[in-house]
Amino acid sequence: NLTQFAGAMNDNVFKLLMTYALIAWNDSSSSAEILGSVGLAFALPFLLIVPIAGNFADKFSKRDMIVRLKVLEIFVMAFGIAALHLHSSGMLYCTILLMSAQSAFFGPCKFGIVPELVGVEQLSKANGSIQLFTFVAIIVGTVLAPELSLIADGQFSFAASICLVIAAFGFLASRNIEPSPAHPDRKLSLNGFGSVWKTLSETRKDGYMTLAIFGLAVFLLCAAFIQLNILDYGEQHLGLRAEEATRLFLLTAIGIGIGSTAAGWLSGRSIEFGIVPIGTGIMSISLFVLGTLDHGNILLAAVCMSTLGFAGGLFIVPLEAFIQYR
Repeated sequence: NLTQFAGAMNDNVFKLLMTYALIAWNDSSSSAEILGSVGLAFALPFLLIVPIAGNFADKFSKRDMIVRLKVLEIFVMAFGIAALHLHSSGMLYCTILLMSAQSAFFGPCKFGIVPELVGVEQLSKANGSIQLFTFVAIIVGTVLAPELSLIADGQFSFAASICLVIAAFGFLASRNIEPSPAHPDRKLSLNGFGSVWKTLSETRKDGYMTLAIFGLAVFLLCAAFIQLNILDYGEQHLGLRAEEATRLFLLTAIGIGIGSTAAGWLSGRSIEFGIVPIGTGIMSISLFVLGTLDHGNILLAAVCMSTLGFAGGLFIVPLEAFIQYR
């Protein structure tokens, strides 16, 4: 939980500071293009690396991989701080690619180690706890980044120095994770997409598993789309500055943390699928209302973003727990 907390916090703090820096160094009218390019740079390594990373997590000790990846995070953050100091957009995009690559290897280890550390009866609560820590980290990071940006007053490298401290904390936490077994007999395939195709062919025999995988995929698509657009939405529809509009995502993160905890509590010792359609319905209503708001209706937008996050927490915890159980 603490290791995941540090990683999620660093991702959000640095990505926001990078976005603010690129907007400050360029014409503010190009903010939409900058947001899109940062989002693409962060997503691309996931598409290319995650299929291979799953093979590494299956073969090697997940705990040992997590520790090594946290060491790598320290070096990536140092490189990113140098990029901000030199006002180098190219180095910043290299940093976000490296951040994403590190996260892509970390993800399968994080989700795969949960069923190794807890019993089947605790899967829902464990996933609820991880989601809570993840979104508490997003909350803290989302609050911290704009405040540091304003305090630093254009000195983005100084503001980003906090990322080194967070990365070091994550490394120290990772060293205390309980050892997990390696599987040296398993074959390591570097043909990631071949492995994905084989996995999907196997899961097709299990209709519920297939639905759970694609349900999470659609959720992440929507979440990424909302995160990319929330800064422009705040500026264009609510009259907020970029740093102020970021706080809308903060409200969503708070909602997801509460919703994830509620999902774990409601599921108890089982995996409760009944709350998934409830979460879906509430998310749909919240997004519809956000799309119809008049200019400047900040209070209702804040309520909708909080509700959207709460419903998202209800949606994802049962699906993640079910995939790990299966």
